[in-house]
Amino acid sequence: MRRMLLHPTSELPDDTPVEQIRLPWHIRRTLNSAGLITVGNVRKAATETLLRLNKGHGVVDHIRATLG
Repeated sequence: MRRMLLHPTSELPDDTPVEQIRLPWHIRRTLNSAGLITVGNVRKAATETLLRLNKGHGVVDHIRATLG
């Protein structure tokens, strides 16, 4: 049975697990491995922290644009 993933939007509550969001699998995996397991964790993370995850500006811009 496939689980339904949530559309990434700035309207998601901070306690939404990253694993439940429709993001490319490598982004979800990287965020989780860095301890950024909820939308709130990602929103509070500094851009420099996200860039250190080796995903580049394009991915960081995508995350910021979709999750707020």
